[in-house]
Amino acid sequence: MSCGRTKAASIITNVLAPLSVEKCIKELTTPMFPSTSDKYSYKPFYSVASDASNHCSTKLFPLAVRYWTPEVGLKSIVYDFYEDSEETAASIHLQIMNKLKENNLELERISSYTADNASVNYGKFNSVYQKLKIDNPGILKANCVAHIVHNCAKHASDSLDIDIECIVNKVFSHFSSSAKRTEQLKQMFEFVEEDYLSMVKHVPTRWLSIWPAVTRLHTCWQAIKAYFLSKGEQNCPKVLWKLLKNDQDSEGQPLKLQVYLSFLHNALKVFHDAILMLEGDNKTVCELYDIMSTLRTKLQQRQKDSFFGIETNTLLQTFSQYEATTIKEDFSNFYQCAIKYLEKWYDFSDNNLHKHLTDMCLKREFTFTQLCDVAERLQIQDRLDMDELYEEYCVSMPRQKEIVKRTDTVLEKWTALLKDSNTPNMTALGSFLFSIPITNAFVERLFSLMTAAWTDQRNRCSVDLIKYETYGGSEKEGPLCRPRCPAPVWAASLRTGPQQRAEGPPEGRADRRPKCQLHIRSVREGPARDVSLRSHAAPPPRAQLGFTRGRSRSELKLEMSRSPVALELETSRND
Repeated sequence: MSCGRTKAASIITNVLAPLSVEKCIKELTTPMFPSTSDKYSYKPFYSVASDASNHCSTKLFPLAVRYWTPEVGLKSIVYDFYEDSEETAASIHLQIMNKLKENNLELERISSYTADNASVNYGKFNSVYQKLKIDNPGILKANCVAHIVHNCAKHASDSLDIDIECIVNKVFSHFSSSAKRTEQLKQMFEFVEEDYLSMVKHVPTRWLSIWPAVTRLHTCWQAIKAYFLSKGEQNCPKVLWKLLKNDQDSEGQPLKLQVYLSFLHNALKVFHDAILMLEGDNKTVCELYDIMSTLRTKLQQRQKDSFFGIETNTLLQTFSQYEATTIKEDFSNFYQCAIKYLEKWYDFSDNNLHKHLTDMCLKREFTFTQLCDVAERLQIQDRLDMDELYEEYCVSMPRQKEIVKRTDTVLEKWTALLKDSNTPNMTALGSFLFSIPITNAFVERLFSLMTAAWTDQRNRCSVDLIKYETYGGSEKEGPLCRPRCPAPVWAASLRTGPQQRAEGPPEGRADRRPKCQLHIRSVREGPARDVSLRSHAAPPPRAQLGFTRGRSRSELKLEMSRSPVALELETSRND
């Protein structure tokens, strides 16, 4: 089906987006188990996430919720997307309360509040979190730990003698806007007999941009060095020439900058990997302490062993003893600053809630005492029937012994433990536990989707339209409301020819590009088979469709007799 922009916008804003929110509200307001007493309610718990960003002169606030049940799995969805000229704690709190009350979501079911670590969100006296605690005293503070790790790497890098962020950005900006300089750089790559690689931009607010940018500069060092030395002092940026001037004869002797690039290529990978783990869709608060503890242990061990990377140690041997010792002390100070920053902003003591939640990872069997301890620390013991919880624990023990041997994720293990079992109190405990996010990545990602949707060609789109489009995600990111556990049913939309812009052809002009559509009601596992396609173009392209179901993901492969072909897949859960 194809339609114009006005009708498409009406379908999105009046049908698809409200249906998505309605489904979410239904899941949050429907009890997971029937309650035998007015004292206990077995509706799912949920967390609330918020953030703020500007679009031109408009201040936008996405609002997301996260919840988990054994039946639907883990879900993070865009609950609302509103504009507000104020960014005060009072206004954010008021908006959150109003949005939740509009759909009769119970405030006492909020498990935690997550946002970036700004004072407006987590200040001690007048913040969004403190105001939410007045409405719900049991709400937990879910700081964004990815921000802490990112800032830790930045803080440690700032302690070095060479400002690596300045170097990376200076090199990138030198080539980014000049085709002539880029062509000269390509010639240098040919001269050093290496394949050309473009420079990578580092954005200070992006958690995962510094290591790829440093790695690319480190990989292309010989060509980059040869290029700037060929420019001479007059045409080379001053900050770079100070570091390169000692090798004007290009004798191949390692420079101080080269050693620092080699070291940071090795050291920043530790932070990069930690952030990737924290951003994982299936990571839970039970695993957070182990991730942070492992990061600190790696840094401490590297400092203790004076390990700066094998390549770095080899390069240091070419320097004088005095220079090598000075550089090593600088690298050791990098580790020391990183460790101090981590210990300042993340609690590694025994009082940390995250440490006590590691018992729920199901790496080994947990006891009823540990289960009660978790319920008390989450402050939900009054919402559970503790006597019945013990009975449910005894019933689940045989399953628990089997599940701890698996290599599945924590969520998969708990789903296997609780699904299709009459364990309302353990399920409620799991619902509270897994609704707690460990980063604000989901809400942060919405701004990237917003920017991708608000292109120059679509600059007149309303906030409501962009909001409703984010409910469905994007081609690159996929649907934002993603079921985690059940097997999917596939639906595919196929187009031949160039990719069509989302906003459709300009008004007054028909879209004459050939199209064909493939609608799949159901698929079965087996070898590829011929499928027929309906197309406005004659003759229609021939195609073969094959489906393979895997343990963790399924693949739908379509081979066409005509190219180029753009294939889009969307998954949806069986209701």
